Amino acid sequence: MFRNPTTTIVLLAFLTCTAGTACQKAPRKHSEAEYRHLVDSAVQEAIPGIESQFEEDLDRRMSIEMPPLADSLSRK
Repeated sequence: MFRNPTTTIVLLAFLTCTAGTACQKAPRKHSEAEYRHLVDSAVQEAIPGIESQFEEDLDRRMSIEMPPLADSLSRK
């Protein structure tokens, strides 16, 4: 039945394409309130990490940048 390789390749390509698209579900649509809730919850989870990273960066930069500034001010 499938002695012609071209027929076999075309049949396999067709079956692969239809199987790939037939199984996909339609994307779920969220309301604006649901999007706001998702974003707000993600932000609330991220805030403590962002604040701690800010404090670490501030401490590191203060120890690097402040001594030269203090020296230049004390020389004047």
